[in-house]
Amino acid sequence: MAYRTGRQLLDQDLSGITELRIHGVGGASPEQVLDVPYTDWVAGDLTAGFFTAPEAVPFPGPTRRLEAYSWGGLTSRSAARALWILLLPFALINMSGWMMEHRCDPGSGDKLGIGDRLSIVSLRLYGLAVTIAAVFYAAVIGIDLYAYQCGASALCADGRWITWPLSNGVVQGSLGRELVVGAIVPILLVSVVAWITKRSQGWVHPDMSMTISAAEGLDPAGTVGLRDKGFWESPHVSHRLGVGHTAAGFATCGLVLASTLDQIPGTGIGAGYQNVFLAVLVSIALGVALLGRLHARWYWGLLGLAVTALVGQLYATWSLDVDWSRMGQAPGARDLGQPLFFVVFGLLILHGAAQALVQPQVGGLLSRLFNWFAPLSIAFLGYGIVAAFGSGAIIQISNFLGQAVTRSAWDAGRVAGDAWPLIYSDVVGMTAVNTAFIIVLLGLLTGAIAIWRLVRRESIEDIAAAYGVEPASEGDNAAQLMKTISTARAMARMTDAVAFILSVAIAVLIASIVQAILAVGGNLDDVSRRVFFAGWQQQASALLGLLAVAALVLVDRSRRSAGVRRGLGIVWDITTFWPRWFHPFAPPSYGERAVPQLAHRVRQIAAAGGSVVMSGHSQGTAVAVAAVSRLHGDEDDSLERVRLITHGSPVGRLYGRFFMRYFSEDLRRSVADVMGSPQDRTKPVWVNLHRKTDYIGGAVFRKGEEPPECYRDEELLDPVELVFEPGERLPKPLRHFDYFREKEYQHVVDEMCSSLDRGRG
Repeated sequence: MAYRTGRQLLDQDLSGITELRIHGVGGASPEQVLDVPYTDWVAGDLTAGFFTAPEAVPFPGPTRRLEAYSWGGLTSRSAARALWILLLPFALINMSGWMMEHRCDPGSGDKLGIGDRLSIVSLRLYGLAVTIAAVFYAAVIGIDLYAYQCGASALCADGRWITWPLSNGVVQGSLGRELVVGAIVPILLVSVVAWITKRSQGWVHPDMSMTISAAEGLDPAGTVGLRDKGFWESPHVSHRLGVGHTAAGFATCGLVLASTLDQIPGTGIGAGYQNVFLAVLVSIALGVALLGRLHARWYWGLLGLAVTALVGQLYATWSLDVDWSRMGQAPGARDLGQPLFFVVFGLLILHGAAQALVQPQVGGLLSRLFNWFAPLSIAFLGYGIVAAFGSGAIIQISNFLGQAVTRSAWDAGRVAGDAWPLIYSDVVGMTAVNTAFIIVLLGLLTGAIAIWRLVRRESIEDIAAAYGVEPASEGDNAAQLMKTISTARAMARMTDAVAFILSVAIAVLIASIVQAILAVGGNLDDVSRRVFFAGWQQQASALLGLLAVAALVLVDRSRRSAGVRRGLGIVWDITTFWPRWFHPFAPPSYGERAVPQLAHRVRQIAAAGGSVVMSGHSQGTAVAVAAVSRLHGDEDDSLERVRLITHGSPVGRLYGRFFMRYFSEDLRRSVADVMGSPQDRTKPVWVNLHRKTDYIGGAVFRKGEEPPECYRDEELLDPVELVFEPGERLPKPLRHFDYFREKEYQHVVDEMCSSLDRGRG
C-alpha cells in the first residue's frame, strides 16, 4: 500500500459527488482500486480505512472525487492471519448457522418458536462438541501417544529431539511427570486458539462511538436482520461463547488425563477430578443453551473453575509416585472417543430434525430438501476437517515415533517390525479411509459435472449471435476465441454446482456410516473392522499426512507472502462476513467493522452536503448492500443522496440462495426502494453489472424474482469485442475482475452522477 505517511486529511470538501469504491475478495490495495500510484488516507485507519486520489482525476462526465474503502486488512493483510487456517472448521460451523431458516422474519420483532430455538441451541451445542473433539484429538496425541505410550519405552523415547522432554533426567521414569509433559499439547492448542480469536477482536470495534451496544441480556440470533442497528453490535454473544468454549477446552484436557489416572492403581486422584471436569462440561453446555439468560459471571466462573482444577490436577500428577508397567492405549483416550463421536452426531441429527420442523414450505420438494441439507453439510464439513486432520496427525505421529498399529491388529497380534508399537483406535483408521473416500468422490462428481457443462456449452454460432457477427470458420483464430469464451461461460456455471456436489458427497458418506453402525449394533470398532478395509488405511493416512503437511506449508507461505495471504483472504472474505453467534472460535467478523464503518462514512459525506455513488465489487457488494440496509430507518435523509453500482456481485447468486433469510428478495428490493427520493426512483438508483464468464457474480434478482423499477441489470460481453489485429494475442476473458476499467462501467457512473447533479440543482 503506497500512501503518504501521516497525511490524514481531515479538512476535505465533501460537498460534491463522491464515487466511493469498495473492493472485493483478495483485498486489493486502494491504489489498485483507484488506479493511481499512491493515495491519501482520509478516514478510518490503515487496517480498514478510506483513501482518496491526491490529485483530481479528470473524467469526461460530471466532476466527482474518487475515494476507496480498503477493508482487506481485516482478512488478509497481516501475517498473523496465517494462523486463521486453524480456525477454518469453526468458521464453517458459524457460517452454517447463518444459512438456517426460521419461521419468523428477521427484524419483525416476532419471538422465535420452540423449533427455531431448538435449531439455534442444537447448532451451538454441536459447535461446542466439535471444539471438545478438536481438543480431544490433541489430547490423544500428547497424553496417549507421546507421554503414555512412547514414554513407556526407551526404544521410542530416546534418541529423538522431539522426545527430549521425556528422556531428560527430571521426567524420565516418572509416569506422572510424563503425563504432565504430554498434557502441554492440548493445553497449548486451547491457549493458541483462544489467543488468536481474542487478539483479533481489537480491530472489530476500534471506535465505540460508531457502535450501539446491544442489550446486556439479548441473544439476537434468529430475531434480527440486516436492517436492525444491533445486528453488527452484539459482541457479548461471541465473548460469552468464547469464554465457555475455552473453559470446555481446558476441562477436556483435564478429563482425558483424569480418566487415564483413574484406571491406574495407586494414584487416588482420578475419580474426583473426573467428576469436576464432567460437571464443568455439563454446566458449559447449559450456559450455551441458555445464552442470553445467564450473566457473564457464569461463564467466567466456569473458566476459573476449569483452570484451577486443571492446575491442581497437573500439580498432583507431577508429584505422583507410582510403579505402573503400561502397554497400549491410555484409558482416557480409549474410553472417551466413542461417546464423543456419538454426542457429535447426535447433536447434528437433533439440529437437522429441528431445522426440518421450521423449514418454510416454499418451492418444490427438491428445493426444500437442498435448503434443509446444505447448512447441515457445511456444519458436518467443519467436524469432518477436525476429524480428518486429527486422525491423520495421530497416524503420522505414531509412524514418526514408532510403528502405527490399530487396536484390532494389536489385539490379534498382527504386529511386525522392531519399532515400538503405538496403538490407536480403529475409528481413527475409519476416519482416514472416509476422508480419502470423500476426496475421491468430490473429485469424481466435480469432473463429471465439469465434463457435462463442457459438452453442453454454447456453440460457436451462439457466441457469434451474442456479439452480432457471423460464425467463424473452424480452425480460424476467431473460432478459437469463441471456443475460449464458450468454455469460460461453462466453467463459470460450475459455481452453481459446488453446493450440490458437496451435499451429495457428504450425504453418501453419512448414509454409509449410519448404515455401517446399524449393521454391527453401534460399536464403532466393529464398524471399522468389519466394514472399512484395513488395507486402505495406510494409503488413506498417507493422503491425510500430505494434507496436514500442505496445511503447514500454506500457513508458513501465507506468513511470509502477502500474495498468498490475499489468496487465502478469499476464503475468509466468504466465511467471516457474519458475526460469531454460533461458534466463537471462528475468525472475527469483518462485517462487524466494515458495515458500520462504511455506513458511517456515507452518513458523514451526506451530512456535509455531499452525495455518494457507492461502487462495490464482488464481496464488497455484500458490504455495500448491508450498509444501505443499516442506513435504512435513519431519521436524516442520507439515502436520498446515495446511488449504488454493483459488479461481480454474489448478492443474488450466492447470498440470496444460501443466506436467503438475511439477503431475501424482500431485503434486496428494499435496498433499491430506500435510495433516492420518490421522484428519483423513476430511473435506476441501483445498477448491477455482470458477465456470463464471471464465476462469482451474477444478477441480483434471480429467475422468478421481480426486481423493482428503480433497479437495472446489465450483462456485459467478455471480452467486449472479438476484434484483434493479426499477430496479436487473442483477448482473454476478464471473468470476475476489472469491471472498473469497462467503458460501460464509466457510462453508468456518469449516469448516476448526472442524476445526483440534477437532484442537487
